[in-house]
Amino acid sequence: MNIISLADFKRIPSLPILDDDILVVRTENLPYVPKPTYPVRIKYFVFVFCTSGDARFSIDTKTYSIKENEFLLTASDCVMEFYEVNNFKGTFLIVSHKYMKSLTTQCVSIWKRLASISQEAIHSVTPSEKELIFSYVDKLTKYCSDESIKFRKEVVCHQILSFLHEICGFESVVNIDTKSLFVDRNQEIYAEFMKLVIHNFKSEHSVNFYAKQMGLTPKYLSISVKTASDKTPSECIQKFLIQEAMVLLKNTDMTLKQIVAELNFPTATFFCRYFKHHTGFSPNEYRTKSI
Repeated sequence: MNIISLADFKRIPSLPILDDDILVVRTENLPYVPKPTYPVRIKYFVFVFCTSGDARFSIDTKTYSIKENEFLLTASDCVMEFYEVNNFKGTFLIVSHKYMKSLTTQCVSIWKRLASISQEAIHSVTPSEKELIFSYVDKLTKYCSDESIKFRKEVVCHQILSFLHEICGFESVVNIDTKSLFVDRNQEIYAEFMKLVIHNFKSEHSVNFYAKQMGLTPKYLSISVKTASDKTPSECIQKFLIQEAMVLLKNTDMTLKQIVAELNFPTATFFCRYFKHHTGFSPNEYRTKSI
C-alpha cells in the first residue's frame, strides 16, 4: 500500500527528481510539500536534515523530536505521524525501496550499518558534517534536475552510495554498535518483541502468541517489556493496530468490512468499539472528520 508516493511530489514545480526513484526536497520547496496530520505509511528510504526549528513525530508508534543540526534516517514501509512542527526548515532525500535495494546489493556491508542508524533515528552532526551534507545535496539537486547532463543516472547512483558511506562515518553514529553491547536483557527482549509485532500485529493480537514465538512465558515477557518501555505488551500491540486502522481509514477507500478483515478483528462491531475506545471517534467519524 503506497500511501506517500513520488507522484504526490511531481506536482511541485522545479523539484529535483530522477524518474520515480529519487527526490531532493530543499527548504524552499517545503511550503509545497504535503503535511498530513494523521498517520501515513511511507514506502521510501528517507533522510531528513533539520537546519532550523524543530518537529515532534512518531515512527512506528515511537515518538521522536528533531531540532537544528540533527538528521533522521528512516527505513521504508514505516508509519509516520507528525504531532508538532515549529518553524521547521531543512532538506530531504527520498529514495525508492527498489532503488535502495539495488544500491545495497552493490555494497552489502552498508545495509546492516544503515539499519542500525535508522533504529536510533535521530543523530546530531558536526559543522564539517553539515557542510558535507549540503555538498551532496547540491550535487544531487544538480544531477536530478538537469536532463542534459551525460551519464547523470550513473553519477547520481555513485553520489548516493558515497553519501550513505559518509553518513556511516559520522561521529554520532560511528559507535552505535558499541553502544548496543551494553543493552540489558529486558531491552533485548523488548527489541525482539517489537520486531515480531511489526511483522505480525495485523494477524496476531495475543500476547501469548509473541511469548510462544520468543520461548518465554507471557508473564516474563510482560515484565520485561514493561521494564524496558513502561508499556505492557498489549498496549504496544494496540498502538500498532490503532495506527494502522487510522492509516487505512484516512488514506484508502477500503470498506469497514475490508479493514476488519485486514486487521483480523472478529466482527465490525467489535472493531468499532475497540477503535472508539482508543481514539474517542467511531471509524466513520475519524474518516470523515475535518483535520
